[in-house]
Amino acid sequence: HCMMCHRYNASGEIAFGSPPLNHLPAWYIKEQLKKFKNGLRGHHPKDLKGSKMKYAVLHLDDDNAMNDVISYIKTLN
Repeated sequence: HCMMCHRYNASGEIAFGSPPLNHLPAWYIKEQLKKFKNGLRGHHPKDLKGSKMKYAVLHLDDDNAMNDVISYIKTLN
């Protein structure tokens, strides 16, 4: 799912407003994923770009799943 908006190499996509992930620290990515998962980001009616992420994190059920995604993203550096 990540590649659809953040591109195959996690470099981001201007057209979708998706930031690059490949140079962000792992701790930062994890905190943002948690915020999307817990409804602290992407749930405001005017946050059209962030609202896509609330669906993208549905399958991230625990820290292990988030760590797996982050580990994969870090291989794209």
